[in-house]
Amino acid sequence: MLVMKVFGISALCFTFFVLVSSPALAQSMITTYAGPSLPVDGSPGDHSDHRRPTRGQRGRRRRLLCKFQSEQGLSRRFRRGSATTGGSVRVIPADGGAPPIPLVLFSYKPGGTITVSQAGVPSTTGTAFRVYVEFSGTDGQPGAIQSGIAMANNTFTPVTVTLELTNLDGSSTNLPGPVSQTLPGFGHIGQFLNQAFPGVPGPFKGILRISAPASGVSVIGLRSRYNERGDFLITTTPPASETALSSSAEFVLPHLPDGGGYTTEVILFSGSAGQSSSGSLLLFQQAGQPFAGTLR
Repeated sequence: MLVMKVFGISALCFTFFVLVSSPALAQSMITTYAGPSLPVDGSPGDHSDHRRPTRGQRGRRRRLLCKFQSEQGLSRRFRRGSATTGGSVRVIPADGGAPPIPLVLFSYKPGGTITVSQAGVPSTTGTAFRVYVEFSGTDGQPGAIQSGIAMANNTFTPVTVTLELTNLDGSSTNLPGPVSQTLPGFGHIGQFLNQAFPGVPGPFKGILRISAPASGVSVIGLRSRYNERGDFLITTTPPASETALSSSAEFVLPHLPDGGGYTTEVILFSGSAGQSSSGSLLLFQQAGQPFAGTLR
């Protein structure tokens, strides 16, 4: 089972989900958990889940049975409703088949006229994550930056999730203490940083740690910004799993735009508590020569 998060679906924000099959035949049931008025483009499947939904979940989920051959893919789009809601998407391979590779694409079109933001949400599952977060400016004003977090429960039983903030130096000086939140069975929580931590000082740059019991949760980070015209821009920031195997191999970031109005910020942080690293940061142009940009 794969779980993906959905931030918001409304007349101003709509969501696609995209599936690409693995080399084997993939037949999957996609179950969305959200508000009662969240229809999906396509015919609902009548496949039964391997667990019976609770009374509170009945009427809150929509199913779509998908079947496609090797190397194929498909996409579906949620219809836009009148009220903002949020939830998650569960992708369940049928009959022991290979799971497809899922991706959620959500888009923000204020007033239904001009799209100002689009972002992708991959599937992540684990028990402990770390996400870079930032908070500055006045909400709704040009230049304001606000990070957020979306979490989905992977199981039918409630789980308690703990959120902890640290500064970039690893300390918790002048920061609010850890907070705990309960995710209902197959439930979803999406919050901005100042909603999860009302007393967070600004400006702030640091790390948000999300931990859960052994059953695991799915997590994605969010970064929003109001530009100089007051447009609400939004993107996702991938979490680092603390349970992932550490490696001394080098990492490559495959895209570095610069100039013509583009700027790039490179963010480095430890993947687990107590981890320290040192090394080199090398920049290369498209042809492989060293990049002449300036770091500051």
